[in-house]
Amino acid sequence: MLINVLFDYLFAYPLTSLAEKLKVYKMVNMTRFQLFLISIATALINYLYQHFIEDVLRQRRQ
Repeated sequence: MLINVLFDYLFAYPLTSLAEKLKVYKMVNMTRFQLFLISIATALINYLYQHFIEDVLRQRRQ
């Protein structure tokens, strides 16, 4: 999860600035901090879902 936070930060700040300079996209309705928080929240939901599914599959095997 710590590595994911690092990469979310890199995406939200330096890479988004680079993309805006290259005119790939522009942040209009969302701040970089909001993008960062949404990325972390999405990752957390995915990790929790994965943990839940692995528990269900483990119980079925037993």
